[in-house]
Amino acid sequence: MHVNVGHIVFPVPILSPEAQTVSVKRVKREGAQGVAADDVRFVRESVVAAVRVALREAVDGTWVDDVFIDVHVHEGGKGVSFSFVKGFLSLSLSTPAGTEVCIPAGLTFDEIQNATGFPSFTQVRLHFSDEVGGMELPVYWEKRVVCAATPTALVAVEGRIKTPGTNIQYAADKDIVLLDSRVLVVGAGGIGCELLKVLVLYGFSDIDVFDLDTVDATNLNRQFLFNRDDVGQSKSATARQAIMNWFIPANPRRPPNIRAHHANIKDEAYGKAFFAQFAVVLNALDNVSARQCVNRMCKQAGVPLVESGTMGYNGQVQPIVYGRYECYDCHPKASGKQTLAVCTVHARPTTMVHCVHYAKELYERLFGDGQQDAGDELTFVDDLLNQEKERQGINTENGKLNLHNLAVSLGCCLFVSKIEELLSIKSAWPTQPPSPLEPTAIHGAAEQLKAACDNPQGVVPRVTRDCLMSLNETALLFVDAFVRCASRGQRVAFRKEDDDAVDFVAGVSNLRALIFHISPQQSVEEIRSIAGAIVPAIATTNAVIAAGVVQQAVRVLFVSRGGNQPPEPKMIYVRKVPQVRRRRLSANPSAVLGGNGKLGLVRWVSDMYLVHSAPPNPASDKCLVCRDRHPTVDVYLNAKQVTFELFVHRVLQQHLNMHEPTIFHGASILYEKGDYEALNSTPLLSQMKDDHRPLDLLVDDLDHDVEWRVVVHHCEELKEQVPQSGVVVEGLEEALKFESSLLAMPISTADPAAIDAGDAVGEANVPAGGCTLSKAAVPVLIDSGDEDSDEVVEID
Repeated sequence: MHVNVGHIVFPVPILSPEAQTVSVKRVKREGAQGVAADDVRFVRESVVAAVRVALREAVDGTWVDDVFIDVHVHEGGKGVSFSFVKGFLSLSLSTPAGTEVCIPAGLTFDEIQNATGFPSFTQVRLHFSDEVGGMELPVYWEKRVVCAATPTALVAVEGRIKTPGTNIQYAADKDIVLLDSRVLVVGAGGIGCELLKVLVLYGFSDIDVFDLDTVDATNLNRQFLFNRDDVGQSKSATARQAIMNWFIPANPRRPPNIRAHHANIKDEAYGKAFFAQFAVVLNALDNVSARQCVNRMCKQAGVPLVESGTMGYNGQVQPIVYGRYECYDCHPKASGKQTLAVCTVHARPTTMVHCVHYAKELYERLFGDGQQDAGDELTFVDDLLNQEKERQGINTENGKLNLHNLAVSLGCCLFVSKIEELLSIKSAWPTQPPSPLEPTAIHGAAEQLKAACDNPQGVVPRVTRDCLMSLNETALLFVDAFVRCASRGQRVAFRKEDDDAVDFVAGVSNLRALIFHISPQQSVEEIRSIAGAIVPAIATTNAVIAAGVVQQAVRVLFVSRGGNQPPEPKMIYVRKVPQVRRRRLSANPSAVLGGNGKLGLVRWVSDMYLVHSAPPNPASDKCLVCRDRHPTVDVYLNAKQVTFELFVHRVLQQHLNMHEPTIFHGASILYEKGDYEALNSTPLLSQMKDDHRPLDLLVDDLDHDVEWRVVVHHCEELKEQVPQSGVVVEGLEEALKFESSLLAMPISTADPAAIDAGDAVGEANVPAGGCTLSKAAVPVLIDSGDEDSDEVVEID
């Protein structure tokens, strides 16, 4: 259903004889100054009268004096907008163009239907003053789509946003404290969009969101915060703006404070000090290296982390409290499986995986299940083939020839016309722009195949599956595979064992790789391996996982602040195949004795879980990140004047009681007595960056059983109360206590590799504390369901 909104644009001299419009300040404060209020009121009344006259003329004199007309005067008196639906105009003006507008509270579809039955007149005659006189002004009509949300549903959503902590099982006063915590969201893609929504609905009001990527057309079917107008824009900034648009000025809700960062979270600028600003970090990333970087930074800053990920219908949430639960790096990442994000499949592919995913989508559209969204990126394929079939007039006697012609039309559209269209709308390219295919390549391949089919002695050329193909061989493979798939007469979903389907995908993939300058090319068998490993992203899985992330974030915040009231954090698993858990039924006194007077058997039932949880594992003794626990001190000095020799003597020997220290910076050794004494006269500033960022050093000494972290800060002018040595050491007392606690900790002898992580049957009622792990309570690792797949590629 559509609701018409009329717009009238005023010429400059319409509101003032001196040819000046009403000032923006006066219109904005129309209730505060009498003159401004009178001006706006007079304009509104004039527009209402003019619209009634135009309506009466359009409906042949029918009585229209009772028709409701809502008028809004825009800033500066530049024009007005009006509507015949009560309460709709303010919602329409505050909702971005092209998006649906929900029905105002208190109205029904019938009432809106009655109000939208008026004709759309093209002009009105306005009369403002005797000086200006009457003016004929055009009316511009805008059709706004009305969403089918019921008023009850709208009230429910309003209540959830307005009241922080609604339907939360913990105490309200503690919730308010938690909701004021500053939260960092890393990633604004599939999970990130859902995560921002849940955070805001829950009541969190201080959020930072990071994402280096830009919006692509292929994101729109599942990343709901973006629309077509946002393609090419920063994901983080666009997601922030979409959330802020929910909080219109007329709404009493207090908008959240969201800061968008279009940057790489792995940059050196975002170190320990940056992460220490946050109460909790929520990961919604799609690659291993960024996850590992965030994991290390959170560990150094002592900030809890909630990790998450999805792969098709499977997903998981992992709460991480350092020193208490295992971290992201406690389990080595399997080298046999690969997780890649494919976000630019249609517009700007950069890897062969992008090309293969595009080819698989095309195959499913043409020959597979055909179940695609009405507005997806391949809708043009259906229109093209329907037009070509109508033009040719398919007949059974010459079906092969017509199928070859269909293949030519499809190839010219995909590899020539669509590429030229893409070049016309996109001027800036981060890589080399694509080069459209020459139409003669497709036409020549089709003619060669048709000649072979027409000649009884002819042999259809086939390519070698294990070798790379030339352009002509790739075009031949595309046309031939299209004809073979189209000749089957029925739709067959893609399977990597289907040679016809794999040949078609290989032909399309390699042609797109040539167009977008992606090398090296892949053989048919290599394409088969890639295509069999792709797992598409599922929006519903992202939504479920995002809700689990926020739930565990609340629990982690309670734990990190010493709270004991809520349940302990849990690992959350979402599975495509339900997990079976057995539990014992409560004893039934009447069934204790059997017919022979003996005790009856214990009864068990099996529960099936698509979403289930398990206690997190403790930190691994073999994890390099978890073992990275060092007494830390901050040292303030003038790095231009203090050399390595002075630093060793004044700081390490005098303050830290070290005798033969070895200094490490990252993986490099900066100083060691006897071997690196040539650096004695070198100032510490030489090891710092140009912006004099703090120098993070690890120091090992024979007199200390643990390594110490020393963070050196450069200060040009030290305070007067600084000791004569010119060095200030902070945190020494706390570091000594921490060193003593580390030496007193018992060393665990449990071998994590000995824990059975198979698909064991877990107990349904896990202890509330969640700290004691039995063998049956070990979380079940997600299985993609493709038992013979060598690697898994996630499409984000």
